[in-house]
Amino acid sequence: MSYIPLVGQYLSLIDNLFIFRKDKRCVHDLIAGTKVIEVLNNKKISMDEPQETTSAVS
Repeated sequence: MSYIPLVGQYLSLIDNLFIFRKDKRCVHDLIAGTKVIEVLNNKKISMDEPQETTSAVS
């Protein structure tokens, strides 16, 4: 049981290193099925009308 904290540290490190992937998704994003998007401006986004995207991960 003394190895559990060590395993947790390695898993955290691996999760953080996944940010360097091309799609910028970490392990927790892959598990949850979420997508990472890049927001380039501070403009308020309306969900009612389609938005022009410049960088999005499919």
